[in-house]
Amino acid sequence: MAIHFTYSIQKVDFFVDQVEDKGDIDLDGAIDAFQNFPFPEQLKQARERELTSCLPTISFKSDDGRTLAIWAEDDKGFSLQYDNGTKASVFFLSNNFYETKDSPMVEDYIIQFFSGTIEQSIELEDINTEYKKHSLDSAAEKPLVTFSFNDTNKIKKYVWTIAYFLLAMLLLITDIQKKEIVWGFQIVFSFFWLPGTIVHVSYWFKNKNATITVDSTAKTLKYEKNGQKVKFNRNEILVCELNEPRSGGGPWGNYCYLWFILKDNRKIVITNFITEPENIIKLLKLNYRTDKRTIPFLPI
Repeated sequence: MAIHFTYSIQKVDFFVDQVEDKGDIDLDGAIDAFQNFPFPEQLKQARERELTSCLPTISFKSDDGRTLAIWAEDDKGFSLQYDNGTKASVFFLSNNFYETKDSPMVEDYIIQFFSGTIEQSIELEDINTEYKKHSLDSAAEKPLVTFSFNDTNKIKKYVWTIAYFLLAMLLLITDIQKKEIVWGFQIVFSFFWLPGTIVHVSYWFKNKNATITVDSTAKTLKYEKNGQKVKFNRNEILVCELNEPRSGGGPWGNYCYLWFILKDNRKIVITNFITEPENIIKLLKLNYRTDKRTIPFLPI
């Protein structure tokens, strides 16, 4: 019985779990599809994107469970991954002629994949059991996950700001007793406790009593606060921006948030007073850009 082959592609602006199935294919079609896949244009688009990107990839799959994926990270060559379900191999083919003049080309491995002889040319390793177990566990997780403002520890983030404020007050009291207030010290200390206080209070009021429900299957997020609801699918997102401090050394180093701008111009801010932004990014498998700020104030 003849083996049946299909193929799919992934482009840089796809979500990490998104592929485009292209249907049935034979050997000649596979070589043609690889040679005509717009790797240079895709790599250029990835360099110009502000958001995170997928690697441009073309994958071939046989109905007996074997896959061959080919992708590029830059213009230096191609990475290939072969997987037969129990064993796998990942290897790199350079575009440098002097390094590869006596080595097989990508097209040679495609031919071997379709003829069923590729395993004779590569070194296979057992697929990590723990990785397989983790994948199965992840797939078995409940698709609906709820995060709540009321379930997070917010005071812990404010500890260092309180410490600087108390120290400033102690110095002020001491100066008052001496009847000589050193305003320079007070101004310096205010740079430590005042921005942290503004950040903490603004995060508190922005998300107070809010909950979000993430559907990792439907790829939707529902934001609820004081009886009002906003629900959207990840395809409705125009901008997804992770805002975080440049370093974790300041009193505000534990504050960060996600800022969504939807295609209908709705705006939603989710601070880490509800959950860490990485949790939402991971569940929805979002593309996003990162904005490093000295102090992660909320958008106006």
